[in-house]
Amino acid sequence: MAASPIPNGLTEVTFASNPPGAAVSFSGMEIGRTPLVTKLEARKYKVKMTLAGFGDWSGEITVEAGKPSTVVAQMERR
Repeated sequence: MAASPIPNGLTEVTFASNPPGAAVSFSGMEIGRTPLVTKLEARKYKVKMTLAGFGDWSGEITVEAGKPSTVVAQMERR
């Protein structure tokens, strides 16, 4: 059986935080910890990054088809 191809329309997005190790979540569902590279559909996303001892970071990103991007969160110590 042949491997399934990666769906068309997905774009690489890198999530990073300073310091690293922040949990990255969309709509309350954690997808991993920074540094994180994933592939997302082209659309808008509400992103939240959390790290113990630091204030949360949140924002809205727009993923454009075929345009890899990087999101960097500067975590502020509480």
